Amino acid sequence: MNKNQLRQYFRSIRNDLSLKRKKEAQIEANHILEKIITPFSSVLSFASYGSELDLWETNKLLAKNNKLILPKTENNFLELYWVNNLDTDLKFHPQYSILEPIPNKCRKASLIDCKLILVPGLAFDEKKHRLGYGKGFYDMLLEKQNIKTIGLGYKEQLFHKNLPKETHDVPLKKILLF
Repeated sequence: MNKNQLRQYFRSIRNDLSLKRKKEAQIEANHILEKIITPFSSVLSFASYGSELDLWETNKLLAKNNKLILPKTENNFLELYWVNNLDTDLKFHPQYSILEPIPNKCRKASLIDCKLILVPGLAFDEKKHRLGYGKGFYDMLLEKQNIKTIGLGYKEQLFHKNLPKETHDVPLKKILLF
């Protein structure tokens, strides 16, 4: 299968997960992530999109402790912002159907500020490669720094073969599937 076929396949798998299965994974993920994020002074997370693993509780905890950085898509690149309040500092991006920081309510962050990056994906393999949505936003971001990265998703998103990759694809440091 090529990348687009794999994207369609894994999006379908993720969309077909029961609400009960998603909730169990969410609870487990947020519990484990609470321990992982504690020593870091800042974490670039993501606002869960569609059927992605829900990190709302982890993001609330990070925001409460002034450690949360979230991306916003600007000019086909991810710009980073400090987010202190999930209820007032985010707005819905109509093109990508995702919550993003509101620039005039959030302070700009840089990649240097990020001590840990939590990365979404459609599929992951055992060599720590991920299959994203095809825009290359995270690959462009990750190629610039050597920061601890953790790919997050459901156990059902593990691809038991090597994912197809291109020269710009950046492997993650760790993958946690729940």
